[in-house]
Amino acid sequence: MPARGSVTQEIPIVNNSSQEWKVIATLEQSKGGTFSLNRSQMLVKKSVTENFQLTFRPQWTCQCTGLLTLKNESTKEEYEYELKGVGEEPLAEDHIVL
Repeated sequence: MPARGSVTQEIPIVNNSSQEWKVIATLEQSKGGTFSLNRSQMLVKKSVTENFQLTFRPQWTCQCTGLLTLKNESTKEEYEYELKGVGEEPLAEDHIVL
């Protein structure tokens, strides 16, 4: 991803059960965090799909890592995702003729 740009990935939570789920998201990352979530928890009603949105937004060239943990408080299940992001040279923002 070019520096000062962003990319967002939706992470679906599919609840096919007969009860509502409470899902909590925890995001750990190196200093200067370039990853962000749209929310830290959600209630997923039965027979519904909801999405967490994970965004990577590097401010400059970098190689960033993180860990996203999704914990279902209702079922006690826990899922961990290793995050890797690469910030590349920024794209030109304008063209000036002198």
